[in-house]
Amino acid sequence: MDRSHHNLAKDPPLDVVFISNGERQAEYNFLHLRWCLERADTNCVHRVDGINGRVAAYHAAAQVSSTDWFFAVFAKLEVLGSEFPWYTWQPDCWQEPKHYIFQARNPVNGLEYGHQGMIAYNKNLVLANNNPGLDFTLSQPHESVPILSGTAHFNQTPWMTWRTAFREVV
Repeated sequence: MDRSHHNLAKDPPLDVVFISNGERQAEYNFLHLRWCLERADTNCVHRVDGINGRVAAYHAAAQVSSTDWFFAVFAKLEVLGSEFPWYTWQPDCWQEPKHYIFQARNPVNGLEYGHQGMIAYNKNLVLANNNPGLDFTLSQPHESVPILSGTAHFNQTPWMTWRTAFREVV
């Protein structure tokens, strides 16, 4: 991918890391993500698949990223296409390092909020987080960003819907 047109920009676009582990719609959502970003020709797309355990998967995502922050896209999220500011959004480097949680649309009730949305992870914070407690992202500094990143398709089966709703409530 030629990025020569970005040489004048101060901050390069964030890498995008797709994280999957056998989800039913993972391949479709990954191909959709690649299609969206191929049209923009800006962000590098990586995939981390089949890693056992959330912490290990997030660490693997941080390790494949070449940027200080990276967009984590989870396999249940069908990302927006060109409506999302893939190559222009940057973390606020004047603030303390933190993770940025984007919104996702809940297809069951139509609400838009952070659960299962894309997250711009700070690479160093991810790699330092070895014992996150209940929630990996919320256990470190974070901020919600009121930008829609896609639709979370957590309701593919009754079991998946129940499990996701249970985790969201916890």
